Amino acid sequence: MHVNSVNNYNSLNFRAQKIAKAKNCYKGLTTHIDIYRLNESDNNFLKKLLDSIDLKRLLPDISNDKLKLYQDVFRAGIFNAMDSINTAYIAMSNNTPCALLALQPGKTTNFLDLVSIPIDKNKKVNWASQTLLYQAFLDSKKANANTIKLEAVKDSFGNPVEKYKEWGLEAISEGDKYVEMHCNRPNIIRQLGRFSEKIGYKKVKQKNTEQICSVYRFVLLFFSFTAFR
Repeated sequence: MHVNSVNNYNSLNFRAQKIAKAKNCYKGLTTHIDIYRLNESDNNFLKKLLDSIDLKRLLPDISNDKLKLYQDVFRAGIFNAMDSINTAYIAMSNNTPCALLALQPGKTTNFLDLVSIPIDKNKKVNWASQTLLYQAFLDSKKANANTIKLEAVKDSFGNPVEKYKEWGLEAISEGDKYVEMHCNRPNIIRQLGRFSEKIGYKKVKQKNTEQICSVYRFVLLFFSFTAFR
């Protein structure tokens, strides 16, 4: 039974712009993911999702230390997504949030947060975070970035440091809580090729209006930071 089956449904005014559709196949299961670019009009939506968090219930098997880390990192991710100076995306599967990304594209693209959103206890949508990571690499290429930089949380659930390494980022320094990682331009291009082999990505033709406005019937999900930051 999905966690959302025991929660109240809420109509949330969600005004993000749909920019792409993605498809992946993992262990024989095909997953469809829609990517939306968030804007300031979505801040109330993000606040309501943040208020719905019950990480202890959603991830009952992790230690108290890792639980607190998740709460701190996820909260930072929401606030970074709400900050108008950042670029933010949310991934949806069957109209359900499954990942959140905040970054600052430029000659040096800074990844701020990449958050996987479970849809059930200890369950997440296949390749949701990787799909937004692909989006981040695409943004970096568009910005003609020479480098991608991020700080990955050490000792976090899902081992984000190793997962970032799988997608071409290298560790350059290590602190008590974080590992600083980067990816140079030749490797950005190389990794985009790898992503395209795994993820079917199609841009959505934009309407003439500034935003695409939709009202979804959403479950207030319990958010958690899983594999990535």
